[in-house]
Amino acid sequence: MERTMEDDRRSKDEKLKQMEEKMKEEMKQQDRDFHRALECKMQEQKDLLEKGHKEKVDLMRQEIEEFKKSNKPEKEGEEQEKRALAEQAVKMEAEKQHQLEKLIQERSHQEGIRQLEGKMVQEAKEKQQELERALDSKLHEQEKLMAKGFTEKEAAMKEEIQSLREKEEAKREEKEEQCRNFRAIAQGVIESVSNGLGHYFNYRKACEERKAIVFKERVRSTSKLKSGVVGNIPDLEHRTLKQDKTTTPKLKTGAVSNSKDN
Repeated sequence: MERTMEDDRRSKDEKLKQMEEKMKEEMKQQDRDFHRALECKMQEQKDLLEKGHKEKVDLMRQEIEEFKKSNKPEKEGEEQEKRALAEQAVKMEAEKQHQLEKLIQERSHQEGIRQLEGKMVQEAKEKQQELERALDSKLHEQEKLMAKGFTEKEAAMKEEIQSLREKEEAKREEKEEQCRNFRAIAQGVIESVSNGLGHYFNYRKACEERKAIVFKERVRSTSKLKSGVVGNIPDLEHRTLKQDKTTTPKLKTGAVSNSKDN
């Protein structure tokens, strides 16, 4: 009978060892799946941005060409001014569309992260339940041994139960640490993408507005020259270009600083 109980103990120890190895392998697989999913989401976001930008550029060109064909004013100055205003309106609309697409992509990215996090929490819950069942089984076996008076076996069972409790606590702490790291990485990725796109769109918007102002003043100056009035457009262009040179480094510096902080 003593040998039979010893064999049972060894068999149970072997099963516990196999269970522990299986849990470790599943944790490694979860990490690999998470990194693959994150890389897939980032690539998908990049492809959508590139595709959306090309489609908007083609649409803007088509609208400008249609506008040129449908509007033929008698005066050249009026034609240039209307063309400039139309191009500016198209670009502003495209800018709004880009901002909307960026918001939709960020929400989609966050939803994917929430789903992955929920999956990890569910798997951790299942692992916790398995450990609790193993612990209950050991406790039940301990009660039987105590009833039969096997004090030596009782001590061994206590040691095994304590070991299981320690493993359960370590596994719980490890899972909490993984969740914290996961949230930090995901938040950093979202902030980095959002800040980079925001600086780029603000810079493009400022440049387009200044170019539209200079172009409009040139058109007005051309009209005045035809009527015999000399304007002061070179000075205005010089001041506008100077503002572009002063503003552009600040925008680039701000973008770099934000990316480093992230």
